[in-house]
Amino acid sequence: MASTKPSADKYDGFTSDERAAMKEHTHEQKKTAARRGSSRAEKEAAAEQDVLAKIAEMASG
Repeated sequence: MASTKPSADKYDGFTSDERAAMKEHTHEQKKTAARRGSSRAEKEAAAEQDVLAKIAEMASG
């Protein structure tokens, strides 16, 4: 039966895309944590700004 474990000698660490995704995820988690004490309206406004910023980022990149 074939082994499903990756070979330890083939692992070169995370790719730059993986590292970028992890940093983006961490940034999003920190923003979410910072909003925990905010009112519902403030959270909705911040979420809308996040969406608009992400759309602008996708359009330019």
